[in-house]
Amino acid sequence: MLIKTMKIWVFSLAFGLATTISAVADDADILTNFVSELKTYEARFEQSQRDPRGNQVQFSTGYMALSRPGKFRWVYETPYEQQLISDGESLWVYDPDLEQATRRALTGSIDTSPIMILMDEKSLTEVYDIKLVDEEDGMRWFSLTAHDGQSDFNQILIGMDEQGFASMQLIDAFDNVTRVSFMDRKINRPLDMDQFDFTPPEGVDVVETR
Repeated sequence: MLIKTMKIWVFSLAFGLATTISAVADDADILTNFVSELKTYEARFEQSQRDPRGNQVQFSTGYMALSRPGKFRWVYETPYEQQLISDGESLWVYDPDLEQATRRALTGSIDTSPIMILMDEKSLTEVYDIKLVDEEDGMRWFSLTAHDGQSDFNQILIGMDEQGFASMQLIDAFDNVTRVSFMDRKINRPLDMDQFDFTPPEGVDVVETR
């Protein structure tokens, strides 16, 4: 009778583990499926940066748009203006106040940036180990760890809600925390593709980097 009971317990444990593993896989699919089906994404954003003590050191707002593969526009509007624009081949960083624009090849310039989570054509599971780490207020938070260990951040967290990609939290090697929240999101809608092209205004210094 004891042996039979143990067999039932072992079977139940194995079934429970299989169910848990399946549930985790299904949870990860929420993120991976969203990214694999993503064509365009447009939103307003708020970005806050906090030091290791939790003190806010900077707060920014702006607009972003992307079109996969390779094209995006990230515009800081406050507290000062800065534009990051990719046409799929080059990455421009334009500072109107400094009257300076920097151009570099896109390849390699943002490979370790979290923006590549949405931009890369590879499946997320090819690049990252994905784990569901928290659920709160209708948001599921996923931790992403690069398989090759190549990242500028110790931890990348992605927040998903019913509409999809909603927030991002980045923790660097010094425990500084950057959190970006996206509002007024438009997903897989037609975009003005001209916004991904950049021509330096007259009088602006252009710096070419590798």
